[in-house]
Amino acid sequence: MPHALIHGETVRELAPGRPFTDASGVQHPAEALTLWSDEDREAIGVFAFDELDPPEGQVIVSRGVAIEDGLPVRTLVLADAPAPTAPAEVAMHKVHKAALLTPWEGHANLKAAIEAAFDELPSPSNALALIEWQQAPNLLRDGATTAAVVAILGMTEAQRDDLLIFAASLP
Repeated sequence: MPHALIHGETVRELAPGRPFTDASGVQHPAEALTLWSDEDREAIGVFAFDELDPPEGQVIVSRGVAIEDGLPVRTLVLADAPAPTAPAEVAMHKVHKAALLTPWEGHANLKAAIEAAFDELPSPSNALALIEWQQAPNLLRDGATTAAVVAILGMTEAQRDDLLIFAASLP
């Protein structure tokens, strides 16, 4: 739990594991933050305060401490979390699962649409693509077979990336 030293209207966060000097100039050992009672720490102006986690979808840019009702409180500067990026490759069994669970217009699911797309490839590319789909250990985001299937299905890059992000999240 973090601690802060309050002196009048100023507040300073104390570094854990480091000695500190109180408002009257007395130096205290680092252990004062963990071994002293709340009452003993508060007598020299040191108060514990709660740490905060960022809300869903946001990341912490910086942290600070302020005084509210005479006690230290954590302040946060937040920013929107970056959108997840699609991995360069994903285990093929995960891609199969994700495609099976993804609806696709005109087919039972995206997996069925992908397998139907292989029939539209010229020979021997169709047979090679099917072998890759059935036996390759991983699907490459920017692989030739991936690009061909994406083009045949009319998928956007965003749809392809969403599939790979979903697949990577599966067990």
